[in-house]
Amino acid sequence: MAYHKRPLTTRPCAHCHEAYQAVDRRRLYCSSSCKVSACQRRRRALALAKQPQTDQPQPEQPSTASSLLGTNTSGVTPTFTLPDGTTSATPTAKATPQTLAWNLHNMALLGTAAALGNLGVKAGERVAQGLKKPAPSVATPVTTPELVDPLNWLPPGLLTATAPRVPLEIGQSGQSVVFVHLRYLGHTLYYQPTQRLLLWRAAPGDLQLVHSAEEVAFVAEQTPCDDYGPHEAAHLGAGWELKTLG
Repeated sequence: MAYHKRPLTTRPCAHCHEAYQAVDRRRLYCSSSCKVSACQRRRRALALAKQPQTDQPQPEQPSTASSLLGTNTSGVTPTFTLPDGTTSATPTAKATPQTLAWNLHNMALLGTAAALGNLGVKAGERVAQGLKKPAPSVATPVTTPELVDPLNWLPPGLLTATAPRVPLEIGQSGQSVVFVHLRYLGHTLYYQPTQRLLLWRAAPGDLQLVHSAEEVAFVAEQTPCDDYGPHEAAHLGAGWELKTLG
């Protein structure tokens, strides 16, 4: 059976009422824009139909403030009974606001209250700032002790003695540093003025730093290394690093 294409039919658009041609008879609008506009118009009409009727006048009701304050809305003049038995058409007294007398005492009270309020606000701000700031570290910073020249605590007799100058080699580099050769109670000490160092020859080939007068006293209690055996030349180890301190 051969396929026959449906003929185009002309009909008016349900929204803009302009003529258009289409094959499907169920199509009501000429374009998608007309279809969307018609849908929006139906929605607006439905929303207006659901709104309550606000054109009818509402009965006037007395306000709560008028009822509480005793406002007369009925047109009848109220009467009030006085303590002596007579009646009056107006109240004997009205409530008046309580005010403070304008004198120095009351002004001082108001000023004190304002000052206390400002003080409370400032105290709250201080507390808030204290909470925002990080707490200071409890540990105190470690300070390096200043370098003290051994000449300040060496025995005076040791300093006045005649002492030769001897060079000491630094490790295997071949460089030498001049030291003052001191003899103290049988021990050999080497003092370097530029570096402010005091070395003790604890054993043949072994030099140790001396930092205080207490360590000098400890050195004096030890057996001199010259009593151990054959003499060995003193030298600085490979790990020694000397720098000019001024």
